[in-house]
Amino acid sequence: MGPQKLHTPDSYPYVNAGHFYSLFESDALFLTDGKDAIRYRDLPGIMRSADYHLKGIFPRKSHENDTDSSPATWIGIDTTRRFDAILWMTYCWFRSIPFVPFSSAFTEPATRFRPDLLVLTSPDTQAVPEIKRISSDESGASGTKIFQAPNLSPDPSTGRSPDFSAGQQHQTDSPDLPVSRFPGLDGQPGRFFCGLTTSGSSGRPKRVVLLRRNMIAAAGNAYHDASFSRENAGHPVDKPSTSSRNTIRSDNTIRSRHATRSDKASLSRNDVLWGNCLPLSHTGGLTIIFRALLSGTGIYLWDRFEARSVASDIKERPGIRRISLVPTMLKRLMDFSSENGISPPETLEQILLGGGPASAELIAKARKTGWPVCFSYGMTETCGQVASQNPDGADPAGSVGRLFPEHELSIRDERRNEAATGIAGLLKIRGPQVFPGYFSDDRQIVSSKDGPDRDGWFETGDFARLDAQGHLFIEARRTDLIISGGENVNPVEIEDILTGCPLISEAAVTGVPDEEWGQMVTAFVVLQKSELFSESGNVTPRDKKPEDVTQGAGLAVTQFAEKNLRPAQRPKRLYFVSALPRTSLGKINRVALRDMATDLPA
Repeated sequence: MGPQKLHTPDSYPYVNAGHFYSLFESDALFLTDGKDAIRYRDLPGIMRSADYHLKGIFPRKSHENDTDSSPATWIGIDTTRRFDAILWMTYCWFRSIPFVPFSSAFTEPATRFRPDLLVLTSPDTQAVPEIKRISSDESGASGTKIFQAPNLSPDPSTGRSPDFSAGQQHQTDSPDLPVSRFPGLDGQPGRFFCGLTTSGSSGRPKRVVLLRRNMIAAAGNAYHDASFSRENAGHPVDKPSTSSRNTIRSDNTIRSRHATRSDKASLSRNDVLWGNCLPLSHTGGLTIIFRALLSGTGIYLWDRFEARSVASDIKERPGIRRISLVPTMLKRLMDFSSENGISPPETLEQILLGGGPASAELIAKARKTGWPVCFSYGMTETCGQVASQNPDGADPAGSVGRLFPEHELSIRDERRNEAATGIAGLLKIRGPQVFPGYFSDDRQIVSSKDGPDRDGWFETGDFARLDAQGHLFIEARRTDLIISGGENVNPVEIEDILTGCPLISEAAVTGVPDEEWGQMVTAFVVLQKSELFSESGNVTPRDKKPEDVTQGAGLAVTQFAEKNLRPAQRPKRLYFVSALPRTSLGKINRVALRDMATDLPA
């Protein structure tokens, strides 16, 4: 199938200073976890508080003089304490500072991007060995400094951060701090937004850089359906004229001078919340923050996914109208709700399902029982979902819906010719959400065969087909990469770690379809001594016939995996084999490996 533009082009005029001027006067809810709450009127004080705390710590290079392709400074934001991390990310948006989200449990983005400053939301993060290593030279020679972040949430009685002592004032250039000091208020679409890591189609870790325009487009497309439209979400304002001027007063309130407003700006949006239980260091959780900020809606935040708390909150808090989940979470939510007699609330308009393969049976069961599931497709390189089913459930089973506005796709067969309608081929995408490229060590976007070409086309590595009505079907995702529980799992990395076990000679890892996990991590290992295998069969499932394996070998390998692999990487199935299937070139035959894993008993 040749290039297809499936929607009428759209634009996002609401991302401008006037949008935020109106919000800063509003009591609309921006962020809550059910206990604490941040309203949009609190954000100016939070910005000033962050500026004050970073004064003298953050490398004060002029962001106004940055070029779009080479920003002066990057901030790494520790997401261990999620509530605080969102406030720092919001500050970065307003300040037009690119950031890299990481956590004490997921330090790879910080170690790969080496930001100028690490903002730690948890004291425990500084003790993590990888963080110690990149911040060992605190004189600045290493380029990375450490900052233990204070609480930015304002005191309702004073409007100031609780970390300011009595009588201490914000250090600003004048009593009235111009809003224009924060360049991100006017969008600045060409500047860098954030850096994320992804395993990509080849399994090698890559540094993905997203631009602010990628996020602006992703936010607009998230609300393209009628049920949660910009109008319903209360998108305010036209852009004010250049003569308009707003200032933040010393008491952190807004004084508006000739700012243009619309009637929508005065509407309450407290009952429009997007539930967020996804990791903030991945696009799924990250984009929810800026969908809210750029639309004037709110975020309901959980520390992590727990079926009990999510089921309870979406039932008892009707403001939670959308939630993003991966297939594993959806299944557990459905199972818990069914076991406890909990019905899907009528106020829940959409469950955006992404992060990996989901069985048609799971989606059909969800819809049959009243859960408003919309399956989607996207990746880090497209700033999250770039195609989605409609909430009305009219899309054909197995599809991921239609491509979002202003995006194009091309499907090519194995000879690189245009694939006919209904024929699967390699999927390429072009549009405003597609990233500009991967990052080099010196913070430059580099041209590579894996990134977008000169015309902006990005080869996803996924195989897909398109029906006559424009519905997209993903046939295979990134070939070798395993997507389990919504997380990208690199089989090569697991294999390398497993072969470090003294008992293991060789290892190969693949994924098999699973209703709960999407794909289940399955490992085949060759032990050092062939006599460990019975003569009755080549393949011995450890959990089925332990007597056929030398006593203790299975347990030792399992313990090694638990000690050296992250939870998402640990094999759910472990098989001992005498040899791995290989191609004529001696490479692991991953197609044969997947077939073996599918055919063998669990």
